[in-house]
Amino acid sequence: MAGVSARLDIFLAGLKGMKNVTLLGSPSAGGSAYTQEVEIGDTQIRLRIGSMASFQGDGRLFDGHGITPDVMIEPAPDYFIGGADRVLAEAIRRLGRK
Repeated sequence: MAGVSARLDIFLAGLKGMKNVTLLGSPSAGGSAYTQEVEIGDTQIRLRIGSMASFQGDGRLFDGHGITPDVMIEPAPDYFIGGADRVLAEAIRRLGRK
């Protein structure tokens, strides 16, 4: 899944600061390594090795430095058991104002 996290961070970094774009929610994971799985010989041992690193526009690695949204909205605990999605509700509210 590290590859997915890296692609999401790169995508969000491209959107951040664009005109008419507001990022809502919580910070992204801050991943940059695309991983490859390597099996060691005829053993059952498998390693995940980072084979790529991605850098932000300011030169920092994405690793450990996720993209901070323009509007921080943390999900309420009940969201994880089927409760309301506060981020989606805020997005709909903001779109309704325009």
